Amino acid sequence: TPKELARYPWIVARAGAPLRARFEELFKSKRAGAPSQTIECNSFAAIRGLLLESDAVTLLSPHQAHYEIEAGLLKALPHPQGNVARDIAATVRRDWAPSRAQKRFMELLKTHRPDAA
Repeated sequence: TPKELARYPWIVARAGAPLRARFEELFKSKRAGAPSQTIECNSFAAIRGLLLESDAVTLLSPHQAHYEIEAGLLKALPHPQGNVARDIAATVRRDWAPSRAQKRFMELLKTHRPDAA
């Protein structure tokens, strides 16, 4: 529950980031209360190190920590609000001239996610 999770130190994304909004949403209930210890960090390498060396928790896609979870170094906890999804975007410069591989990647994105074009 959020109340139980608030007992742990949290690693949070910078203000304005979508994951930060999810974090704030999770603890907006007055009954849960916000965690007393938070570390603001946007570097996955630093987040990984903090998770491995402490009892801190964070909101993170299990795909990002797949190898650590598979090796038993980290444990994925279920999100209190169930399965959650987030938008992933590709942003390019107006004058961008993609390589062949980049062009193919963008074509694949449009094929598999036509709503993202």
